[in-house]
Parts: sequence; C-alpha cells; structure tokens
Amino acid sequence: MKNTTRRFITASLLCVALIVTLVTPSSSQGQGVISISSQAGLGPVNATPGFVTDTTYALLHGLSAYGLWQSIPNGSAVNVTNIFSSANVGKAMYSALAVTSSVPFTLGGIFSTQSSPFFNFSGTLGSDGLTYTKFGIGVAADGTTYTAGNANTLVNAVYIIGYGYSIDITGSTMEQALNTWIGQTPFTEQVSYTVNGSTASTSINYITAVPEPSTSAIGIIGGALGLVQIMRRKK
Repeated sequence: MKNTTRRFITASLLCVALIVTLVTPSSSQGQGVISISSQAGLGPVNATPGFVTDTTYALLHGLSAYGLWQSIPNGSAVNVTNIFSSANVGKAMYSALAVTSSVPFTLGGIFSTQSSPFFNFSGTLGSDGLTYTKFGIGVAADGTTYTAGNANTLVNAVYIIGYGYSIDITGSTMEQALNTWIGQTPFTEQVSYTVNGSTASTSINYITAVPEPSTSAIGIIGGALGLVQIMRRKK
C-alpha cells in the first residue's frame, strides 16, 4: 500500500456471506459539545485524496452525499460484495465523524470503541497513531485548518473519514468468497466515537444472500478461513 500505513486486526471466520443493514448517526450532548454525528458510507479500501476531500466537505456542510462520498441511511441493505477487496483494490465501509465543540479538544483524544462477534477495540485515535494526514481536517477557534499531522493540537471542530473495514478476498474468486461468507451471519458491527462526554455511533447488521447452486460446492477460501481486515490507520 503506497504512502499508506494501516494496522489491521484480522478475525478468522468459517463459511459466511452477508448484506449490510446500518443504523445512521446517533448522537448525544455532553460538556461543551455543540454537535457530534457519525454516518457510514462506502469508499475505496485505500482512501484516495479525492475521497477524503469529498467526505470531509460533505461532513462540513451536513450533506449525505457529495462527490465520492455517499452515506448509507438507517436500515439500508448492502450486499457483502460491496466491501470485498483484493490486493488492496476494492471497497471498505467507513464510519465518518463530524464534531463541533465550544470546548477545545484534540483529534488524538477522541475515544473510539468497535465491537462485533469477531473483534473488539477501544482506545483513543491518538493511541492508534492517527493524525489528519489522509484522514480529514480539524478547525481551530481562529479558523486555522489542519490537514496533516497535528493530532495533539487543540481544535473546535473535526471532520474525518473515520475507521473503515473491508473483507480481504485476495487469492479467491467472488463466488468462492461469497460461499465463504455463508453461515456466520447475521452479526452486528458497531463503531462509536466520544468527545467531551458526547457519543455518536453507527451499527451495521450483516446478512447475505444464498449463492447460486452452481457455486455451493466451492469450499472456504483457499481451503482455509476468511479474514476481516479492520483498518485503523491511514497515514
């Protein structure tokens, strides 16, 4: 992956396939927080500058869609093939975040939790090595905008693409991958962010359609286990 650093958590899965149902921005008010919201949407597994720019613009202006960004409304069904990737090419599901606060905060201090039957994570974005580089923007009270580094700089607003995830099917066909993902659904994956006592979250239920009979005899990918890649770092 050129110019991109990611830390992956992998979870072993026996035969599965899915479709996605997501719950869009939930938000709550806390000390100093004027607004916090999170929304899910598909994007390239290797987040391009154009995707980051379009996503942050949409978040900044309260848009559900702009350019390469398209949020997924609550209750939507998305076929699992939409988050398949191979050799770092394909799609990922992102949990984008928009925050404005009267009390300054830092990108690095934003706390996040992620959970599903196959993995759990909790910690700050700073502990995960995230900065604004290839991730989004932060805006200070004086209007200064940060687009790189500065994870520990005080700001009053943040607009980021957030964490994303993709299912790596490298070395298998689409049919093989789909067969691999039959059996472990439905399951739910949740992502939340907390700033100054306020929390926003997305929740995704995965289900899948049954493959055509002609593909039913195909075993699990490579005769082994499928992997979910949870993308935690983009730099």
